[in-house]
Amino acid sequence: MLSKGSNIDVVYIASPNSLHYEQGIKSLNAGKHVIMEKPFASNMKELEALYELADSKGLFILEAYRHIQEPNFKTLQRLLDDEKTRTEKFGKIYGASLSMAVYSPLFGDITEGNVPNVASPKFSGGCLWDMGCYPVTFAVRLFGKPSSQTYFPVILETGVDGGGLIVFQYTPESSKHQQSFTLSARTSKIYDSQAPTEIYCERGTIKIFGGQASNVTDICTMEFIPRGSQESEELGDTSPEYTDMLNLTWEAKELGRIIKESDREAEADLRALSRSVLTMMEDMRKKNGIVFGSDP
Repeated sequence: MLSKGSNIDVVYIASPNSLHYEQGIKSLNAGKHVIMEKPFASNMKELEALYELADSKGLFILEAYRHIQEPNFKTLQRLLDDEKTRTEKFGKIYGASLSMAVYSPLFGDITEGNVPNVASPKFSGGCLWDMGCYPVTFAVRLFGKPSSQTYFPVILETGVDGGGLIVFQYTPESSKHQQSFTLSARTSKIYDSQAPTEIYCERGTIKIFGGQASNVTDICTMEFIPRGSQESEELGDTSPEYTDMLNLTWEAKELGRIIKESDREAEADLRALSRSVLTMMEDMRKKNGIVFGSDP
């Protein structure tokens, strides 16, 4: 049990998704900053209530997405956000295909009376909430919030999704780069995919490989292959010193820095991202009839 007098400054909540809200409330009421494992909450109502409570107490509550803090991801973001580099090196963005599909034995062994938390609507489970949030966040961070989002899931007998295809439509108004294109993201807990993540550009293709069948996190290689060429240019850091620090290292450093330095500008930036991602995910979930026990 947390108490206001304890010597704990920050609580990292990595419990089943449905418990994030209750445990976040208790931690904030105990005067602790909170780092919340993705996804932040089961729905937008919970997210806004947690932000409101944190603000009233002058505390930080931050969502823990590790991949957007990795230097290779930030390098890619910087290259695409710089208009001169993007225009001269890559040209127009025509589309993207993201991949994060990792088979889980927990999903493969669902039987009556044996439903793991991660596959249970009671615990806000399913692939979109557990795995799909990564490519969604990847896309929104790189390209902005799309004008529309559609999810084509495989619905399991438990009532949640085991995986599926996400499609985002970008317009000049919604894209950070003022361009129209379609992005697809394959996500799954019921099969593996070894497909790379690719960004299709006027002058070539950016091909990305990560770790553990996830090609939006733990980015190890990030190549640009010019159109018509057999050669590629490495855009990121592939050194062992870098790859050995993947997973949670960069996330821990940045979120710790934000809290220690009381960086409210960085907090506002991450809040805007969390709001966009959860709004989109809740929309896709509800359009497919996936109902969580914590839904209003």
